[in-house]
Amino acid sequence: MQIRITDMPAEGMHLAERVAVDQFPDLLALAGQGTCRIQTPIEVTIFISPVAGMFRVDGSLRTVVGLTCSRCLAAFEDTLASRFRVTYTRQLPEVDDQFSEARELTAEEMGLVPFEGESIDLQATLQEQVILALPMQPLCRSDCRGLCARCGANLNQGGCDCAADTVDPRLAVLKQLKLKE
Repeated sequence: MQIRITDMPAEGMHLAERVAVDQFPDLLALAGQGTCRIQTPIEVTIFISPVAGMFRVDGSLRTVVGLTCSRCLAAFEDTLASRFRVTYTRQLPEVDDQFSEARELTAEEMGLVPFEGESIDLQATLQEQVILALPMQPLCRSDCRGLCARCGANLNQGGCDCAADTVDPRLAVLKQLKLKE
């Protein structure tokens, strides 16, 4: 998704677009690894405005992804939604002399994304926002009971025949310990 800044009005502009997942190589790589599968095009809505020689992008994105539950290993779909704000700049702002002894901050540390030329490419930012919106431990539902540690039965579909009073295998050796009276 490219935005030509030479065509931008002073009051800024709104854009809404559906972007196919094949435009994002990092998201395709995640799908190849089995981490997630983007099911629908990514719906992107942004407002970009010039601010003090820089360009602020306020945006939101939405898509449906296929995930694997981290507790029961069931495949499920979830809607990802994210809001973001990014500032693009051609050059870093100058620092006052009173801070000359402090170390120089990088553009990333200041929350700025450098760009060159007459257009801003949002591809990296959109990929990053989708990846950040992915849950670290995806759950098919909030009360997922997971799998039985002994037999592997899905506890969401019912109980299993394993004994409930099993001993933690790390402590099983203590059962064989004989104490003198």
